[in-house]
Amino acid sequence: MKMLAASLLALLWATPGRAEEPTSAAPPPPPVQAPAPALRMVAPAAPGPGPTSSEASATTRTGVAQAAEAAVAATPVYEGFTATPRATARPLRLAGEGTDLTRRLELDLPQGVHAEVSVDLDGRAQGTSSYALDAAGTPSSTSVAVSPRARLGLVLKAPTAWPVALTAEYEQDLPTGTATGPLPAGLGMPGDEAFDVPLRKANLRLTYKNLLIAGAGVMTSNWGLGLVANDGAHGWEPGSARFTDPRGGDRMLRAFIGTGPQTPYGLVVLVAADKVLEDDFLLSSSQVQPGVGGDSAAQFLGIVSLGRPGDTWAGAYAAYRDQTSADGRWLHATALDLSGTTRHALGNSANLWVGGEAAYIFGATSLTGTPTNGVQGLRQFGAAMRANLDLGRFGAALDGLYASGDSNPDDNYQTGFRANHNYDCGFILFQQVIAAQTARGSFTAGNPQLVGNLPTGGERFPTRGAATDAVAIFPRLFVRPLQGLEVYGGPLFAWAPQALVDPFNTALAGGTLRNAVNGTPGSYLGTELDAGARSRFLLWGAELSLGVEGGVLLPGGAFQSATGVVPSPITSGRVLLGFKL
Repeated sequence: MKMLAASLLALLWATPGRAEEPTSAAPPPPPVQAPAPALRMVAPAAPGPGPTSSEASATTRTGVAQAAEAAVAATPVYEGFTATPRATARPLRLAGEGTDLTRRLELDLPQGVHAEVSVDLDGRAQGTSSYALDAAGTPSSTSVAVSPRARLGLVLKAPTAWPVALTAEYEQDLPTGTATGPLPAGLGMPGDEAFDVPLRKANLRLTYKNLLIAGAGVMTSNWGLGLVANDGAHGWEPGSARFTDPRGGDRMLRAFIGTGPQTPYGLVVLVAADKVLEDDFLLSSSQVQPGVGGDSAAQFLGIVSLGRPGDTWAGAYAAYRDQTSADGRWLHATALDLSGTTRHALGNSANLWVGGEAAYIFGATSLTGTPTNGVQGLRQFGAAMRANLDLGRFGAALDGLYASGDSNPDDNYQTGFRANHNYDCGFILFQQVIAAQTARGSFTAGNPQLVGNLPTGGERFPTRGAATDAVAIFPRLFVRPLQGLEVYGGPLFAWAPQALVDPFNTALAGGTLRNAVNGTPGSYLGTELDAGARSRFLLWGAELSLGVEGGVLLPGGAFQSATGVVPSPITSGRVLLGFKL
């Protein structure tokens, strides 16, 4: 299952407390004397080692504004709505000059109100070679899948002279989904993402110094590395060597209250209540059989953390979830999640970043109940680590993942842990092959010519691109042969801790374990060889990016056929474009 954690820490650090002795606001000038609004482009400085806990605790909103002004010193400034570049501005900045090129449009409104506008346009086109989806040899789709995304955002901040920091935030994805050719039948087939316009953020939050933070409204949720709760907003960055292009993200209607950073160690404590709008485990009406409504879920969570997110930081959260399907099936579960990161500078141009996350989920559910076990216990464990060593012109990255499996979904316990679908680990094995075979499995299990209808819980069998039942190691290297160009790649090795089984084929075999193509599953999932190149640069105030990625999966014994034949190599490639203003 998927439990949501909060991205509240990011909200709290992004909205530090006011100065200890704020000055009174001066009376506004008459409207006829008010200057034209100053519209400017701001580029945050590249992240460094970060402040100490005590320095972070003492940071004021005024100090943040001063830092932003320093960062914009060499970027174009817009007087009103007419672009007037500074004399020192350069029209082009390349990715090799820093690791954070995210930009935002800022506007100083009358009465001291500050606005930030963001426009994020992305597109992906991907094609994958054919492979068998079931025992009948049904081929996968080879049509090119095109996935556009347009994301608009607006942040309004109250005048800095106010005794409290008040922030209103709006963010929405415009028509976002996937367009492709005909797909094989099955729930959650790669490429079947319907176009939608999800509201990601519409909330109001209040901060008083470092004593209180509170807020309510529609928000996204992200915790730690994004293994369980992932907002879909953490994509590729220079030096990450990641094969990622997130879509969607966890969303909820949330109310929260907290305090911090407190003490020299940056202690933060938060509690929240959520009505879940979207996450991996909450199935919508478009993700189940036609005519069946979607799930509803509520949850309560608490967070404790020390340090500053992105630098040296550690935190824990606990969340309790109550979920109900349209036909009255239920889930009561608790998730415990520990996460931490650390960053260290190694000389003038090198740095090391290491992060980890581990989650344990327990409880009971009838969502996936069987005729012999209508209620099943939950015992699921997942852990992940990421490490990045950036030496300037080149570097290395290492990812590790463990997700518990479940070779017998009909017994007393559901033990298969699923990472969030936006937690990337390669881009072929989990996002394409296993996703498509489990999607086809939902159709085979409910084929009207065989059984008449989908068994209870069958709609939850498709992984929808999430990594599950896996032990994976993914070492990679990257190099910057030219300024602004980064080339990266490496081999992904993956094993299944439990046999990768298809419940329907296993039932037909009298309980003997069978995979999606009716073979006896081995333990090795395969080797995925991935390579990519990306360039990201600033051009007159806009961020442009271009990427190409390709890979080949050498399937292991987990996918062998009934005759013991391992599938041929599976290839996939994609082109990625991006624009940010």
